[in-house]
Amino acid sequence: MRRIWYLTLIVALLLPVGCTPQAQEMQEAEGLMHLQHAYQQATVALNRPPQNLDELKKHWAEGDRWLTSPRDGQPYVIRWGVSVQDPNLDPAHPPWIAYEQTGKNGIRQGITAMGLSEMTEEEHAKLLPP
Repeated sequence: MRRIWYLTLIVALLLPVGCTPQAQEMQEAEGLMHLQHAYQQATVALNRPPQNLDELKKHWAEGDRWLTSPRDGQPYVIRWGVSVQDPNLDPAHPPWIAYEQTGKNGIRQGITAMGLSEMTEEEHAKLLPP
């Protein structure tokens, strides 16, 4: 009986470790990270940014499931033709490559030429007008 109690205690203590907020955020952003990698590979291979999904998919080994945000359940908005290798790129304001359509709790995750980032609805309206 004591052994079962100890095992239950160990499981109870270890279970939350895999579900930390940081781990959940990384899982939620995994698709965006795959997308950024594929976008950069396509840019190098084509010697220009990809112009459509077909050009991107030639450098995409991950499958279509990464094209949808797990946070809002909608396909990512991908901005075609965005240069990720511009030597004059402003690191303080890198161009957005892809982002969530709706996001979660008023925050949209996305990727820029510099990596993973987030923006509020107000920032979205200023940075990426329709």
